[in-house]
Amino acid sequence: MLTPPLDIIESIVDILAASDLQSIRTISLTCHAFLPICRKRLFSSVSLMNRDIYFQMPRPPMATTSMLHNLLTGSPDISRYIRDLTFVMQDEDASDPTVVAVFQRLIHLRSLVIHYYPFIYNINPEVSWSSNPLRSVLRHLLEHPSLTELRICANHDILLADLTSCISLENLTLEIFASTEISEIPLQLPVAPIRLRSFKFGSPSAPGMLHLYGTNCTDGRPFLDFSKLTRLSVALTEVSHLKDSQTGLLISLCKSLSTVKITVDEEATDVKLTSLSGVIRPSRNTLKDLHISIYLVEVNIPPEDTLTALVDELDQIGENDNVLEGITLRVDIVETFNIHEEKWRKLDRLFARHRWPKLRRVSLTICAVVGLLPTSR
Repeated sequence: MLTPPLDIIESIVDILAASDLQSIRTISLTCHAFLPICRKRLFSSVSLMNRDIYFQMPRPPMATTSMLHNLLTGSPDISRYIRDLTFVMQDEDASDPTVVAVFQRLIHLRSLVIHYYPFIYNINPEVSWSSNPLRSVLRHLLEHPSLTELRICANHDILLADLTSCISLENLTLEIFASTEISEIPLQLPVAPIRLRSFKFGSPSAPGMLHLYGTNCTDGRPFLDFSKLTRLSVALTEVSHLKDSQTGLLISLCKSLSTVKITVDEEATDVKLTSLSGVIRPSRNTLKDLHISIYLVEVNIPPEDTLTALVDELDQIGENDNVLEGITLRVDIVETFNIHEEKWRKLDRLFARHRWPKLRRVSLTICAVVGLLPTSR
């Protein structure tokens, strides 16, 4: 019986890898020649968590560092297939020798996701990131030239100074729910700038990122280079005067954006998004997609005021030259608010004018929350 060429088999494995890993495991057991092809897909993405913790959202199964350590000890070549790593870090991991042993073997990472929520886990909140024994081994991962994507999810004092180790970073996500302060930590001057292509951050991260922006490399160039940044996603917790805020300043430093996503958190104290048009103006010649989501479920501000202010900002954007192709608006409100139809007439007139030469798509969603169940209108 004729056997298909390996390149055909590899194409089949690529298709299966998207939805059927169990079949790939079966294929890997049929022939020794298929083993490297299957391992490349089976171990390309690894999630590690050493102690099971309650998660509100469904999550995929996670291995422990001990399990991965045993696997890499028996088959060291598997380490070169691991490209994406998710690590749910807990303070007791600092005394686990398998954590360091495993991370030292991972030298081909493309993507790294770090979850660190000591307050949620009821772990000692007094342990700071600067004194965390795992910090050095994580910096070891950040220094690899293959690492292009980093996501940090934390409610602790993650030190953004460690980003100076990321010499090849292109995609950065900071979901940090505590103020990040690095001004007291001396920075080791980086050799070359980080040229980000996509950046997602929240208001608490803005001061630290601006501090990094003001840091120069050894050759005098700014450490953070936003000239190649095309995608920006921002979660706002304070937006009373966006243009004068550190978050707004950070947004205005980006001059070549094609996609901007702005989410106003339900805990924000003022959600009028004043001066939005001025903040994104530097990218007016490149910005194609604008997404705005506003959550008014817990905010004691009439949604009419917020939506009217938002329409005013869109009006300002439309009065200037723009190349916008798509605008997506979503507003979550409580059912008790009364949205009058006349409030939207200005929005209708706004998009009916011939001031949007490239506009092709407009999406408006009003989600009225009744109890815990939202109802779109």
